[in-house]
Amino acid sequence: AATPYSPVMTPFSDDQWLYEEATVTGLHRPGAELAAVELYGCTIRGAKLGEATLRRWVFEACTFADCDLSNAVFAECTFQGCKFEGCRLIGVDWRAASPLTFDVAFHGCTMTYGVFTGMSLADLECVECDCAEVDFTEADLQRSRFDGTTLSGAIFSQTRLQGADLSRAIGDLVDPLENRVAGAKFSTAAAIRLAARFGISVPPGA
Repeated sequence: AATPYSPVMTPFSDDQWLYEEATVTGLHRPGAELAAVELYGCTIRGAKLGEATLRRWVFEACTFADCDLSNAVFAECTFQGCKFEGCRLIGVDWRAASPLTFDVAFHGCTMTYGVFTGMSLADLECVECDCAEVDFTEADLQRSRFDGTTLSGAIFSQTRLQGADLSRAIGDLVDPLENRVAGAKFSTAAAIRLAARFGISVPPGA
């Protein structure tokens, strides 16, 4: 039977189910099916889990650093107070994760073609990321931040963006007729392009 992991840094082992306050390395299981593991206060460094399926894993107060999780499936996984830094997250459908505890932040990640449709993401922090072609349809992104994040081709439809800060985001416009944008911040250039779409002229220097 698997035994709990003692709180000392060590490479990932298939025989351990609990990690606490550890820097976890060697989690290289691309394409694998992985049963439940619990990690609390851990840094997961350099994991290679492309196209892997993780079932009912628990991540609490964890940091993912320089990991490749592209097309991974997080089936009923819990993310509470977690941060992804410099990770490849291409094509991840985050809807598979537990909707009750999904509290994450993304910094410097490649997240293209990801799916967040209908998810509760209020106060999301997404900084210096590539979110091209990401689907945010019907997501709750109230008070979220997209500083330096590329949103080219990202899908915003019936998305809640009240109070969101897109003033330093890069990419396409968000249609205010298809989304809730009260109190949202946009760059001056984006606001001018948006006004032009509706036939409104903005005097120079305005």
